[in-house]
Amino acid sequence: MFEQIDPDRYVGTAPTVRDLLERGSERLDRELAEQPELRAEMQALMGQVFDQLSLPDKGTAQWRRALQTRQQLFGADDARTAKAKKGLAISLARQARYAEAEPLFRELLEHKAVIANQRDLGSVLLNYANQKRLAGDYTSSQALVERAVALLDGLGEPYSPTLAKALSNLGTVYWRQGRNRDAVKALERALVINMKNQGPHSSVVAYARKTLSHVHRDLGELEIAERYAQEALAVAEALFPKNDPFIGTTLESLGQLAQKRGDLVKARSLYERSIACYEGSPRPDTPDIAYPMRYLGRLLLQEGDATGAVRLFERALAVRRKALGDRHRDVAESWHDLARGRLALGDVNAALEAVRTGVEVFRAALPVSPELANGLFFLGDVLRRHGYPREALAPLEEARAIWQKKPPSNPQDLTDLEAAIFAIRTAAR
Repeated sequence: MFEQIDPDRYVGTAPTVRDLLERGSERLDRELAEQPELRAEMQALMGQVFDQLSLPDKGTAQWRRALQTRQQLFGADDARTAKAKKGLAISLARQARYAEAEPLFRELLEHKAVIANQRDLGSVLLNYANQKRLAGDYTSSQALVERAVALLDGLGEPYSPTLAKALSNLGTVYWRQGRNRDAVKALERALVINMKNQGPHSSVVAYARKTLSHVHRDLGELEIAERYAQEALAVAEALFPKNDPFIGTTLESLGQLAQKRGDLVKARSLYERSIACYEGSPRPDTPDIAYPMRYLGRLLLQEGDATGAVRLFERALAVRRKALGDRHRDVAESWHDLARGRLALGDVNAALEAVRTGVEVFRAALPVSPELANGLFFLGDVLRRHGYPREALAPLEEARAIWQKKPPSNPQDLTDLEAAIFAIRTAAR
């Protein structure tokens, strides 16, 4: 493959790494036809590299071939077959193909070879937890990743990179659940491990600092959040190409901090730079681009530019629906962003259609959850404020029933909900 880099062997533009890999993958079946064990090993390697290059569709194809070959050679119960199955599950999850990845992860948790190897089991638990987190199922993700951390802790390797990864994922799940102090503890422990293993200027340290910035921002500790975000950005700009998505997400984080401080001009510039960074990356259609679009849209609403906000909310929704499908919590949130924008334009009917769609997506993705309750409260509040008090009562009462069992992260939300229900009942007497 590398011989193709020789100028005497190519015509025109030199081949890229992607070109070399694609040509190599085409040769595997032909040139290693009589060596199936080596062919499967190379297919697994190709799958891993394609995934790392953010080409998961090509990675998935290689992992499927590796799995098929190993099942034929060694049988379904072999550890090598389990490894290929794990690679395929991770590759599918990277593409938000959760329904296809789910049964593979379940099978791996019952696989004898996986259960017999504590490190392999910890890795499967960690990756399965990551899929659940990406799908928005934080409760299941927490249970899986806590089990992974306990198992990896028990191996007696306090500075294991896999343990650091598990702690980082656990911190992220805690943050998503509003357990910010617990998140800080897990993330700081992961940061210590990564600093010891790779030093202060590595990508994993940059990722840990960026996540800590998010958590401290939500705790209102803006100076700490700013420091972590700037440190993460400095490392990312030194390590990655200028349009790397990690730079984009760090710029978006700094934009949120500027907006919280009231510096809307700086926040807008950072959000626009973040969007441009994603658009110039190898994957401009990544669902992560929806975040700076969302926050810039909210900023435009704050400034009174409802038309510009709706345009961004529609773009964010389209990106998320394409990448994540119509049953994802992030898609539901985008529907509700769009509803707020249309309310600002005075289009109540279109807003109600959007908020109802968002509620149904939450109901499909996260039934009987605080997120669903929040969406129901939003629907009921819009109906109540725009002349439909009787229709508002049902979603408000459903939200109350959920929040009484699973309280919202902000207790004031439940107080406001009770006040809305009381106002409707009082007016009806």
